[in-house]
Amino acid sequence: MSLGRSHCLDCEASNTRERMVEVAKIGRMSAHAAGPLARLAETRRRHASAITAWQPSSLPAWLNEDIYTHKILPLLKGVANPVIMSALGVSVTYTVAIRAGRRRPHPRHWQTLARLVGVSADGR
Repeated sequence: MSLGRSHCLDCEASNTRERMVEVAKIGRMSAHAAGPLARLAETRRRHASAITAWQPSSLPAWLNEDIYTHKILPLLKGVANPVIMSALGVSVTYTVAIRAGRRRPHPRHWQTLARLVGVSADGR
């Protein structure tokens, strides 16, 4: 025991693990409460509605999967997560996955992302 500890290092580690398990339980219960679940359901409804309402014809002819993959995606690494989150109305987790290339956003988002990184029809 030292530096203001009340337990030896082995006991301290054991106590820390036990506290983490309890905190995780509280977090899971909080996440599954009525309020957070209602917000999640509303977000999912809003995104599903936007996908249903989106018309592929609204996407400019120059903006296709190849442009997204080879021009827009590499430039997204230079855009801060909060900027992308705000522009698309998505979570930080989804934003991080988009920037890393692990998730491809719905094509309805491509035009917004193209504007964020300065890619346009003129080939920039």
